[in-house]
Amino acid sequence: MILPYFNYPREISDSTFETRLQNFVVLQKTTIRLFDKANHREHLEQLFAKYQCLKLCEIVNLKTLIITFQAEYNVLPVNLQKM
Repeated sequence: MILPYFNYPREISDSTFETRLQNFVVLQKTTIRLFDKANHREHLEQLFAKYQCLKLCEIVNLKTLIITFQAEYNVLPVNLQKM
């Protein structure tokens, strides 16, 4: 339900500013704790593994790598390839 908000193209707009991502990181952590009904002090590594979720920084890195790969092999949309 909230994954589209985390998948918004942050690799372009926010990835260079760690402080800009911090609010979304906190939101993601809060959401996964609420989803699992976990204590607010519980470690999240197990929860991310349990639900097979990527952390926000991993999503940003993955999307950046995908765009880089697409640019390298000329499979980006034409209007983006010209940039």
